[in-house]
Amino acid sequence: MPPELLQFISRRHDPSRLQSVWLDLFIIWFRVLYAERGVSAHTCRAYLNNGFEYLLWLQARELHPDQVKARDIRAWLASTSQARFDDQHLDQAARSGYSRSRRISTRSQSRYLSAIRNFYKSMARRGKLQKNPAQEFQNPRMPRTLPQVLGPNDQARLFDPEAKALLDNEQQCNPTLAPQAEHLNAARRQQALVICELLYSSGMRISELLRLTIADVRDRPQQLRIRGKGGKERIVFLGAAARGALDDYLKTQAHANDSDPLFLNARGQILQDRSVRHMLKKLGLNRQLRKHLSPHKLRHSFASDLLNAGADIRAVQELLGHSSLSTTQIYTKVSRDLLRDTHRECHPHGKSSASQAPAQPKARPKR
Repeated sequence: MPPELLQFISRRHDPSRLQSVWLDLFIIWFRVLYAERGVSAHTCRAYLNNGFEYLLWLQARELHPDQVKARDIRAWLASTSQARFDDQHLDQAARSGYSRSRRISTRSQSRYLSAIRNFYKSMARRGKLQKNPAQEFQNPRMPRTLPQVLGPNDQARLFDPEAKALLDNEQQCNPTLAPQAEHLNAARRQQALVICELLYSSGMRISELLRLTIADVRDRPQQLRIRGKGGKERIVFLGAAARGALDDYLKTQAHANDSDPLFLNARGQILQDRSVRHMLKKLGLNRQLRKHLSPHKLRHSFASDLLNAGADIRAVQELLGHSSLSTTQIYTKVSRDLLRDTHRECHPHGKSSASQAPAQPKARPKR
């Protein structure tokens, strides 16, 4: 069994529980995902864990790989999600994303289906299985939810030095202001703040940020060349505030080598995204933000604020690293300030308060 496989499988999953006929296929699939396709670590981990549950379910029913039919996959999906299925697709309630009988979210259902389809497609291409019983299934329709962004007040509390100093003084004088928040020590707080500055200034994903090394930022560049999803490279830009925060942070890393990761945890290991989420959550509570602070929320705020300021949507697409423009268009719905200003400037009844007043009816001539 490849030792790398154990890094991607959840602790509650033990691959040795699979019989040899299933374990061999599972290892081949892992090598396809990990080495040949080059998917991200998050996708690889999610697919393998979902696939393991599926193979274990088939093994418990004593099914041979070549005996699996579409109805078996449908039965597994129904038992996993508790959503009703017809002969081919999810029923309308489950497809809408709001089924009350559903145990897992629509997004999770879609990932389960994608994992199973990928497994069978990989095995069929390599001649390990004769047929692909998962090819007829379609993903459930995802509910379109608007991305959450930080408002101006929250951004001021997070980034404005005077607001931060005022909040710190208030919390020192009255610790009960945020009793649910664990206070970060000085090093962790500085690390969390520079991460926030870099994410908001560049629009990077947290996985892209954590791959940066000291050499990438040693000269305090105004732009960075990063590698995003699918190995695609793009250029992102850093503003003056982000470069200043980065400069202060690098002074504390003077002993580091150029090949060292930019962000390390307290044990000297590369910082993981889960730790960053936990750190930013505590920082948001300390700053008394009205909305939960997360790495992706800063990325959403970056895109939304650019569009609010009149940036071209294709430029924002390039900065975010989106392959499709339709992915970027979701931020146009968030830019309500821009829509409101456009309405006030362009609509005949929105230009001024005077124009919004109802016109006085003309006096009728006397007869």
